Amino acid sequence: MSDAAWIEQLQKSPLIDELATAADDNLAVENAVLQSLSRFPSPEEVAMFLERLNTADDRRMAWTDIVWALLNSREFRTNH
Repeated sequence: MSDAAWIEQLQKSPLIDELATAADDNLAVENAVLQSLSRFPSPEEVAMFLERLNTADDRRMAWTDIVWALLNSREFRTNH
C-alpha cells in the first residue's frame, strides 16, 4: 500500500505533528502504537522505532514512516 494520496493525508495528520514535537520519544512511540494497534509496543518495536527516529534527518518523515508501517501491518489490517 503506497498510494500517494494516503501518504499525503498522513503527512498532514495532526497525529504526525503531535509525535514529531513530542518531548519524550519513548512516550511518543507508545502513543503511536496505542492509537494504531490499541496495545502497548513490545520492547523490540520500541527499539526499532527509536532507531528510525535517531537516524532520521527529518523527524516528521520518520514519524510518517513509522505510522505508515503501523497502518500497513498485518495486525492493523486483520484487527481493525
